[in-house]
Amino acid sequence: MRDRQNFQRAPRTGLADLQQQRRDAVSKRAEILSAMSTKAAAIKDSSELAAIEQAAHARPVTRYLAALSAAPLKRLSGEDQPISKVYAKLVEATLASMNDSCVTVAMTWPVRDVSLSAVASLIAVADIGAQPEMAVTKGGIPYPSYERPRGLRALLYPYARSTHKHARQVLLDKTHLRTLSIRHAVRHTHGNDTDGAMKDFHQVLARAGKLTGMGRDGKEYPEFRHPILDEIIPHGACNGTPHGNGQLLWRSSTKTDLKQHKRSGLADHGKTAEFFLHGLRRDDNPRRSLREAGALDVVFFDLTKTGQQRLGDDWPELASEVFKLVRERQPKAGVVVLVDEPFSFDKCRFEIFNEQKPEKKRPRRHPARSVVITAYGGAVLANDDVPSSWTGAVKVQAVGFGGAALDLAGRLRGIGSELRSAEDKAGLRAVRDLVATLRRNASLPGSLSSFSDHVTSEQGPALANDFLASYRVSGHVASLKDPRVPAFQIGGSELADCLGTAQELFRKQQAETPMSLLLDKTIEVTRNSSGRSLFMFQTQPLAEFAIEQFTARFSWLRKKMESRMIVFAGQGGLSDISGMPPALRNQFKKLYLVAPARNGVLSYFARPWLPEQVIVLADADTLRFSSRDALRLAGEIDEPAIGSRLRRYGLETAKTAQALGSHTVNLDGIQVVPDDVDFPRESVVDLTGGRGLERERIEIKLADGPRVMAFPGSALVLHDQSSAVDEFREVVASAVSEGDRLCVLSAGFIEKARLVLNIPTTAAGEIRDYHALVMKKFAEIPGDNDSEKLRVIVDRINDPDVDLNRARYWVSIKKEMEARIGDVVPHAPQKVDLFLKFTAALGIGERMSREFWHWGVLAQRTTKLKAGMAFHDAYKGILVDPFAAMADNQKRKQEIRRLRLLAEDYVATVESVERVKP
Repeated sequence: MRDRQNFQRAPRTGLADLQQQRRDAVSKRAEILSAMSTKAAAIKDSSELAAIEQAAHARPVTRYLAALSAAPLKRLSGEDQPISKVYAKLVEATLASMNDSCVTVAMTWPVRDVSLSAVASLIAVADIGAQPEMAVTKGGIPYPSYERPRGLRALLYPYARSTHKHARQVLLDKTHLRTLSIRHAVRHTHGNDTDGAMKDFHQVLARAGKLTGMGRDGKEYPEFRHPILDEIIPHGACNGTPHGNGQLLWRSSTKTDLKQHKRSGLADHGKTAEFFLHGLRRDDNPRRSLREAGALDVVFFDLTKTGQQRLGDDWPELASEVFKLVRERQPKAGVVVLVDEPFSFDKCRFEIFNEQKPEKKRPRRHPARSVVITAYGGAVLANDDVPSSWTGAVKVQAVGFGGAALDLAGRLRGIGSELRSAEDKAGLRAVRDLVATLRRNASLPGSLSSFSDHVTSEQGPALANDFLASYRVSGHVASLKDPRVPAFQIGGSELADCLGTAQELFRKQQAETPMSLLLDKTIEVTRNSSGRSLFMFQTQPLAEFAIEQFTARFSWLRKKMESRMIVFAGQGGLSDISGMPPALRNQFKKLYLVAPARNGVLSYFARPWLPEQVIVLADADTLRFSSRDALRLAGEIDEPAIGSRLRRYGLETAKTAQALGSHTVNLDGIQVVPDDVDFPRESVVDLTGGRGLERERIEIKLADGPRVMAFPGSALVLHDQSSAVDEFREVVASAVSEGDRLCVLSAGFIEKARLVLNIPTTAAGEIRDYHALVMKKFAEIPGDNDSEKLRVIVDRINDPDVDLNRARYWVSIKKEMEARIGDVVPHAPQKVDLFLKFTAALGIGERMSREFWHWGVLAQRTTKLKAGMAFHDAYKGILVDPFAAMADNQKRKQEIRRLRLLAEDYVATVESVERVKP
């Protein structure tokens, strides 16, 4: 008070006041420290309790894997086979993800058709067999049993019926399943375990032991002696309703003589079942579906190329939205993301599924947990296809082009970014389609006008007009020029200028394309090469177009192709050549990959055999982005030989792209990658040989598939599910009706089928018979020596392109007759009309000649393939009569089964059938 009265100093600044303030501060600090210590201790205790609780509920990964390896798995043919390393690693990664409630991004490469539904089924099998033993006392007597399984409630997004394909090709031993299930069922006796759904689950699976292999038609089938993997865990919609083929033992109960019995059905419905796989489709409401699904143990995201195609171009946004909803409703569920290429791998682990919050001091987040699995096959069971060595690709080169098309594509992508920000999906799609069309046209091996003439001559004006729509820019330009659409307003003058440039560029591409000029120069270089060269195109029709173009430009090229010094082929060409005898295969010194897709070019470097030199011909965008992917993948893959190939390719293409003026490859960025350079497949499968407009024909419209045009008597392949075993059978086009399921042997199927079943090898016997007949008929030709006989044949053929040297090659087959059956190479013309002239000159009937052409000569060629006619009969015969094919080709049984499995992906339902008269 005196201080205030005297105003000599500030109040509360005396010595006693300062000492009191110091004591108060010390006391306050002690209180804060005590509170902080208490809070830290509480957090530590809670985290320790959470860790203890999590450990108590964790699934023992080692025991699960041991139980899975102990489960006898079989092929459909019956032989035991262990689980493949790919699926073993996926099961292990899924269990770890469930235990830690975290995200795991898994990349399988180079194979893409891995089944996540099979992973769920394998975990269910492991869960049943991994439980500790226990005893259940009943009437004073202990009965052996097992502790209650943990169960598995999973969700798969995006879901489709084909996701179960591989799980339906594996059998689980019935005795093993019955023994486990009966012991588990003992636990539910005498009121010990009152869970009705789990009791129903074990009782139903125990009935698998009664399978005899007898189908409902009274015949015995080896694949019916055991249950398939897909019927071990029920699956259905998110609301719990099981699919038609989604109940426990669905196949065994509908296809075999297994008797029906009374059951509760609780194990089949997602609301009550402890084991259930929910399928979330692309068009389902994700929020409502996740609410209906209830508690989940794991959520699978299929973001492979197949999964991305189901979701569309905005797959990152859709996947991110679903993942956020999963974390909102299922924070403790494990999340497993499956991808199959480097860009998606980085996009998922760094952005979409990264749960770390960005910090100012650390703007770059660490990636989510990830694993890279080298996969050589998508089958659940191990196979013998794993290569033991890699040869070739000693030298890798890249030759590219930039130019106006890519410059315009870069400008359009900038506009596309603005449209994406404005959420104009329609405008963005139009811009992306325009960019894809410009790049596709620039990568054609000939001008647009010559390509149009080629397609018209092959398919006719009507079909060609429909097919060529994918190469025109007018539709995209018109939609973006519409002043009513948002893109027109957002793009402004920049978009208008780009559209004008696109039209001008399209007119220039009518006369020439960068790829045709690049190929022109490249082919000229190979003229005097002593080694053989293979030019690989994305599709066989493109290879045919290139043959037509460049044989007209270079008079010497046709002879080179006749002698197979230069081969133009589609995707099956490399498989055909790698299947040749080593002495002949190693004569191919160079492989030219012409306009490959960005996400497909790297898979070539995982092939066990490649020519010594690999040259990639592509635009600068493909080189730039595939270079980044290759260098990323080289550091992740666990096979050194493949890694060195990828590193070699990545460095070479980076240099080439930089020399072309493209910006330096940013290895750390995850920018939006442009669409791949893809060439559309045919929208019409023409089985009339181009003569459908001249005669009465049948036009069949398929759901989500191409149209089929055939004569009333044309043979088609019907997928028949009415008998005990699903089978393919032959049916004439006039007998097809709405609702039937047809296998469409399109160009896409045939090119993939050539990778699965190498018909050239299986057709070698037919070639041997053809050669023997040619030698016999040639000996009967009048003349004192071979030269005189050849002159007679040339005169009978009466074709200006056939001289004595060409005819001599066709009859010089003595070495082929002495060669091993697998080493036989056909000596025959490579055009059907010329082949028929040659055989007619020898005195061979047309019917027999055509059989030799389809099964022998054509099958062993890599330069010509007509999707509608050429291999249709060959593959049709294998599908509808597989047992005869297997009997003739004992070593090809597994490949024939794979072919039939592939064919199921090309089955479509008939929507309408129309008979059209000319």
